Amino acid sequence: MKYTFASIGIAGLVLAMATFSLQAQTTVLPTGAASTTAGTVLTQGAILAQAAMALQGLPLGATITVNGQSFTLTTNAAGQISGVTTTGPAGNAAVSALTTPTAVANTVAGYVAQNNTNDFGFYGSNDLTAGVGVDYLQNSGQTIADIQIAKYGLLSSLSGLGLEAGVLQGNAGGKQSTAGGYGGMDYRQPIGSVAAHVGADVLWDQWSGQAGGVAHALVELRQNTHLGESAGVKFEAEPSSSKQNLSGLWLVAEINYSF
Repeated sequence: MKYTFASIGIAGLVLAMATFSLQAQTTVLPTGAASTTAGTVLTQGAILAQAAMALQGLPLGATITVNGQSFTLTTNAAGQISGVTTTGPAGNAAVSALTTPTAVANTVAGYVAQNNTNDFGFYGSNDLTAGVGVDYLQNSGQTIADIQIAKYGLLSSLSGLGLEAGVLQGNAGGKQSTAGGYGGMDYRQPIGSVAAHVGADVLWDQWSGQAGGVAHALVELRQNTHLGESAGVKFEAEPSSSKQNLSGLWLVAEINYSF
């Protein structure tokens, strides 16, 4: 069966709204999350919704496991989110918070320098991808965890187009809380083992109680068909801007796992 805007939209809506509970220290995503043979739209939507709720409940310092691949959010001595690590059969990777535009530019340049033009096959035309990242908010100097799901191949004529949804977990002053949630579109263009991502989302800022919009531009480097790293920028705008909300420039580092 083909994935439809309805099935992905249901899952995305659930993910964007599921921002209120923390789960146990280890969470295993449902193994059926990658299935492309689900019998009905409701079945597929339910599978992605389960994955969404599992991802959004990642406590700081805890581990989630996806098909045997473990992901952990790390913190620094001040209790701020400092990075993401992963180990497992798909490989090992680690990213740290990028706190300056120069650090983002250098990381992106490093990814591009490693591009292998023979590895277009690392990006599937029907990818379902989960991501765990750390975003540095230039507005406030805080870091937040960015936990997302994206589905590509929605249009056979435009396989790089995907729908995405995510939740943002913050720990301002060492106190963990849900910072917000978002849903929107991403367009991915591989040039080998590297791909460029651009897109836009509608966002709910839990800290300020305001709706906003966020645009992004990222570069991803894949190790293989499953595991990749991304770096780039996001920019969020909402009606009232202050250091108590998510508005402004985000510097992004993340690890992605494609089913």
